[in-house]
Amino acid sequence: MRRRPSLRTIGRILQQHGLSTEICADLWQLCETAALGVGAMLVAEEALVNIALPRLQRLLNEQPSWSDIPLVMITSGGDATQTSLRTFSTLAPTGNLTLLERPFRMVTLVSACQVALRARRRQYQVRELLDQHRRDQAQLQAHADELERRVEERTAMLAETISELEAFSYSVSHDLRAPLRTMQGYSYFLLEDASAVLNDECRGYLNRIAVAAARLDALVQDILTYSRVTRADIRVDAVNIGRLLNEIIAQYPEFQSPHAEIVVPASLPRVRGHEGSLTQCCSNLLSNAIKFVPPGVTPSVVVRAEPR
Repeated sequence: MRRRPSLRTIGRILQQHGLSTEICADLWQLCETAALGVGAMLVAEEALVNIALPRLQRLLNEQPSWSDIPLVMITSGGDATQTSLRTFSTLAPTGNLTLLERPFRMVTLVSACQVALRARRRQYQVRELLDQHRRDQAQLQAHADELERRVEERTAMLAETISELEAFSYSVSHDLRAPLRTMQGYSYFLLEDASAVLNDECRGYLNRIAVAAARLDALVQDILTYSRVTRADIRVDAVNIGRLLNEIIAQYPEFQSPHAEIVVPASLPRVRGHEGSLTQCCSNLLSNAIKFVPPGVTPSVVVRAEPR
């Protein structure tokens, strides 16, 4: 009858094939050693005594998600092996179990251990990938937090700058209108009170001063309108474009005959928008439309619209 190889013989043969081994006297010592880190475990079924199985169960069940320690079990076959396997699978289940039934050739044992270690190396590779993934996620989250912080800072700075610009434009616009009104008032006073003593050239100069002051006052009012719009919430309502255009034309003499001919059809559709902004937009469009024409030509503008 062939003698069973001793633990030292098995360990020496495995080492000869480049496998580092550590011999344990019993299952208790095996569990203590495996808890410190192990590539695979080689166990004889007679070592699976019931008193030590709960310790092995805790060892296998407390592994991290990436880990499944390979277990190579040497068995004798028969009913005793089936009983040991049922007991072991109940107390310490593992999906990485290899059975090696006696008698076996040592080359078979070496091959089974090598396969188990290759499987363990793949687990370590998975662990490295998971660790790298966690590091990448942490780095990505750090970059996202930093980007969000910078966006908040830039947004706060931008809001502060916009607020300062709005306050500046509003203040300057009001300060500019005071001397403009003075220029307009004195020019009109001169035209009314001293028209008889002024020649045509002087009256022309005064008219130009009054018109230029009125134009600059209109530009300042446009700045005020824009400042109010940027500070307030824009309310969108239904707007009658035809009525709006006719009101604009009535307010500006340069949009009326004989300075210009602007036709506003009655069939213009209603739109949804902010009436103040639409008033500014339409007045600017009409002003540009009558401005850029050849000298001596009366501007003729036709307003049209179509639904889309």
